[in-house]
Parts: sequence; C-alpha cells; structure tokens
Amino acid sequence: MAIENLAGNFQPSTTSSGSKLPPAASRAPSTSKSLDNSNVKIATELKAVSETNSTKIENVEELQARKTEAKQQNIESQIEQLQQFNQSIDRTIQFQIDDELGVTVVRVVDVETDELIRQFPPEELLNLSRRLKELNEQHTGSSGVLLREKV
Repeated sequence: MAIENLAGNFQPSTTSSGSKLPPAASRAPSTSKSLDNSNVKIATELKAVSETNSTKIENVEELQARKTEAKQQNIESQIEQLQQFNQSIDRTIQFQIDDELGVTVVRVVDVETDELIRQFPPEELLNLSRRLKELNEQHTGSSGVLLREKV
C-alpha cells in the first residue's frame, strides 16, 4: 500500500519566521461570502437601472401624450379657422358619398343663390365612372371593358 503525500492539503499554523497565523476565517474572506456580496451589489445595481429605465419610459409616454394632445388641439384650431373663413366668404362646402360608386363628392355652393360653384370629382367624371362600371358588369368574361382581346 502506497502512502500519499497529503502535505499540500493542510495549511500551516505558523509562518517560516515562527509567528502564529490567524485562523483561516479571519485571514481572507471565504469565496462564498465574496460571491454573496458581489451578487447583492449586482442585484442592487440592476434594481437601480430598472427603476431608472422605468422612469425614462414613463417620461417618454408622458411626452408622447402631450404631443398627441398638442396635435389634436392644433387640428381643432385649424378646423375652427377654416369654418370661420368659410362663413366669411358666403360659400358652403358639402360632402356627400355617391351611393352607386362609393366615392366622396365635395361640392362648393354659394350660400345666397344655392348655385354650384365647383364639384370634386366633376359630374362628367362620375358619369364616366358609372358607365365603365356598368360595362364591366355586363362583360364578366375574360375580356376587358375597353379591349375585347386577352393579352
């Protein structure tokens, strides 16, 4: 049976000069205690960073809400200015949706005479659109409305 050298597993209780060494616990902090301390420090730093980020997010959300509110107020004031201008020129703007085509028609009408001043899109274009839609519905085959051939 061989005898193993176990001298490396023991710590000396005295130094080479003969003075006694303090116990192992007071010489150096244990590895587990230093790890615990560093984990606590990391956790504290993470918590601080998390709180800072949460505060920043709240600030950004608040700024976005303020911008949205300011934009809404700006739009409302512009609409009010347009309405005041519209009243001052004795003309009205009418919005309608064409039932057959489903498009919005804007009409500018004189208030006093009820005369149509301008219409967008013009009536001619609406009539053309209705006619093309009618032709398209009649020709449900593979050929188009304007061309009778397949490409």
